[in-house]
Amino acid sequence: MTVIEPDKTVEPSSSAAPAENAKANDAAKLFASEVNSSALDGAVARLETLADAVRLGGDADRAAALTEASVILAADADTHGMPSDDLREIMEHAHAASATMSPMTPEQLADGQAKGMKELTDVPAADLDLARGLIRKLSEKMPTLPYQLEATGLGNRPDFIRAVIREAKRRAGK
Repeated sequence: MTVIEPDKTVEPSSSAAPAENAKANDAAKLFASEVNSSALDGAVARLETLADAVRLGGDADRAAALTEASVILAADADTHGMPSDDLREIMEHAHAASATMSPMTPEQLADGQAKGMKELTDVPAADLDLARGLIRKLSEKMPTLPYQLEATGLGNRPDFIRAVIREAKRRAGK
């Protein structure tokens, strides 16, 4: 079961020129240092390192999306009192999934979704709905999130989905 809605096609929201993305990245890095407490820095640093590598590889739009993700997720986690270990776990899943330099093929995504469904048969539909709701809420702040989940296959990974479910339950007081 994919965390994002399977019938929606999501494209990256940024069509800005690389120079504009570089300016946004500089601002995001400054903002990130103000938002992140020292406990969250390690989790954010992993995506920042990946963003730098992707930027050096010439994909400024994807690098901007990764930088945006690290800043927004850290700020959201701080706002909602998310334990730093939980944020670190989610960021590590995101880093591992984003380590590929090209998006997954439709066949790879379908295979990942089928495998993920098999591993999540013990998860109640209500829990998956909570996770989807959290992803939708985060997507309001970070429009590229559904694209990143789709492009990397992260939205189909059971370990990531279980971590998102834990956080969604925590926020819902369950």
